[in-house]
Parts: sequence; structure tokens; C-alpha cells
Amino acid sequence: MNHNEHLASQFNTLQQRSMIAGVAGIILLAIGAMMSQTDFFQSYLYGYLLWMWLTLGCLGVLILHHLVSGSWGHVVQRYVEAGVKNLPLMLILFIPILLGMNTLYPWLHPHETIEHAYLHVVEKKLGYLNVPFFIARQAVLFLLWISIGFWLIRKSQEQDKTGEVLLTRKIKIFSGPAMVLFVLTATFASVDWMMSLEPEWYSTMYGIGRIIGAVLATLAFCILLVRAFGDKPPLKDILTTRHIHHLGNLMFAFTILWAYIAFSEFLIIWSGNLPEDNMWHLRRMGTEWNAFAVILILGHFFIPFLFLLSRQMKRHIEPLARLAVGILVMRLIDMYWLIFPAFNNHQFKFHWLTLVAPIAIGGIWLWMFFYQLKKQPLLPLNDPRFHNGMAAYGLVEEQH
Repeated sequence: MNHNEHLASQFNTLQQRSMIAGVAGIILLAIGAMMSQTDFFQSYLYGYLLWMWLTLGCLGVLILHHLVSGSWGHVVQRYVEAGVKNLPLMLILFIPILLGMNTLYPWLHPHETIEHAYLHVVEKKLGYLNVPFFIARQAVLFLLWISIGFWLIRKSQEQDKTGEVLLTRKIKIFSGPAMVLFVLTATFASVDWMMSLEPEWYSTMYGIGRIIGAVLATLAFCILLVRAFGDKPPLKDILTTRHIHHLGNLMFAFTILWAYIAFSEFLIIWSGNLPEDNMWHLRRMGTEWNAFAVILILGHFFIPFLFLLSRQMKRHIEPLARLAVGILVMRLIDMYWLIFPAFNNHQFKFHWLTLVAPIAIGGIWLWMFFYQLKKQPLLPLNDPRFHNGMAAYGLVEEQH
């Protein structure tokens, strides 16, 4: 019997719908590109980064799971592995951003795009912000992410086949430096892709904020998958309220971390009161963008925080899944708030391609995700940590 026989039909249906959405979105993107290259590249960057950060969030959660060996991780391990397997796809989808760099990044022509008062600040950064070095960094980043992610997946698959207990120790030892490398490389990526959209400005907390947001989106995505497939074998046989509770606690923790980083960054910049730092927040506050800040404060922190204080909320998949949908919506808004003021300054502007780009890229991403998901067992059955975790819940006998 195929290990995913109970879910094969559902996976195939989701795959087909994702492909239809992706192809339709790509056609609309092509039409939009012929109408306005500027709007196309800006919207494409937004859509790409939404799914790229989810992919990186999958890598971060996978490393975290192997590092801490929590029983919650085995429920979502195959989901995040399937997400990590999309890294080569995201490398290919990065090509349009390279083609549109001249439109997206003002440091390519600072004398035309940067205010004179801040020009000297940007000129000092051009040793780092230049096209050859930018492309070289992206090549190194993707090489490292793909190497780390596929090594972890390959060892897990090897353990599925052989049941080799020593592989668990190898994976855990590898995950320590892999986590350090992941945080460093994701920080560099956040600087290159997003912070350099406004090269006059910088923040040492910017990278960690994007990483926390990526992990939070990944946890919300995984909770929705648990909700969708948890009532069918094989997850049905092992899923307990404790698994759901652990996932809820993680989402609670990263919600607080996101708010802590965002407020700390604002507080430090406000107290420093330096013109080149203030301009980033001034573009987003006291202007048409101010409503986004209010929505994020309420929807990305206060409402999830209050709901996740409840133990009952975190132990039931239905309310937790509804909250996960809200978190993903807030991630869409947060990314929009981070990116588009760099292009439109104090004026809010919305283009229809901004809706199309996430659907187009997301459709292709999800098609590949479900393709990868149905190729392997949904549970790491030969991982001794999986059996020991189930034994702690009284579901199986502990392995020694």
C-alpha cells in the first residue's frame, strides 16, 4: 500500500488547482509586464519574497526541529522538508529580480534616485552594493541553503530506509552550526533583497525581524496543513492535543518575538533621532501608510497574543487554524508595508499586479510542494526520536 494512498486524491486535486492558478497568474503577469515594467518588477518582488521567506522559514523550522528534537516537529517535518525542496525552484524564479534590478534598487543609480542630503551615506556603501558582488552573494546564499536543506533531507530519507540510529546524532550535530549559518545568511538576504531598497537607511535588527516573520508564517502554514490532513491516516493515528498545543505555543512565542523586535527597533531609532534612520519610519507613519502600522499592531500582535494566552485555544486545531489564517494575512500586509513605501514614498499606491504576483508564484510553489509531499512518507517512522516522542504520549513503546 502506498504510504500516502489515503491522501493521494486530495494531493492531486490541490496540485491541479495550484497549477491552474499559477499558469493563469503567469499569463496575467506577462500581460502586466507589457503594460508597465516598473509595476511588474515591483509586484513580482513582493510576490517572490512572500514565498521565498516561507521557503526559508521551512528551512529554519527544519533545522530547529533537528536541533531540539521536539515531538511537535515530527508532525510537520515532512511539510517543511517539502517546502525546503522548493529552494531550486525559487532560485530559478529569482532571475526576473536580477533582470529588474535597475528598476528596483536605487543604489544602481544613486545620483538620480537618492536625495542629495543622503547621497554621501549611500556612496560609502557602494563597495558592498554593486551588481557583481550582489549576484555573487545570491549564488553563495542559495548554494548554502540548498546544501544544508538537502543534506538534512537526504539523511532523514536514509534513516527511513535503513533505520540507522546513529544518523540521528549526525543530524543533530550538523544542525548546530547549520542554525548559525542559516541566521547569518538569511540576515544577508534581508539586507540585499529588502533593506537595500532604501540604501540610505540601515538597522542591525532588520534581519532577525524578517527571520522571525518567516518562521511565524511557516508555523501558521504547517498548522493549516495539520488541520487539512490531520483527520486522515497516517497523522490521524498519532496526532494528539499535545502536538497541537506545542505548535500553538511556538506560534505564541514567535508572535511575541516579532512584536519585541519591531518595537525595539522603533524605540532605538526614535531615541537616536538620526535623520538617515528616521526617514524609514517617517515614510510609513503619519502618512497614508499609517493605517498599515495600526493594522499590524492590532492584527499581528494584540489579537493573536490575547487569543493564544488561552490554553484551550492552543489545544484545539479548529480555532488555532483560524488564527493561523489571520497570521498569514498579517504576513501579507507586513511584507507590503515593508516593501512598497520604498517605491511610493509617502503616497499609497495599489496596482492589480500586486494581487496577481503572489498568486502566480504561489500557484507554482504549491504545485511543486504537493508534488514533493506525496513522494515520501508523511511521518519519519524509523526516526527513534519519533517513537520515543510517541511513547511519551502513550501511543507506542519506547525504543532504546
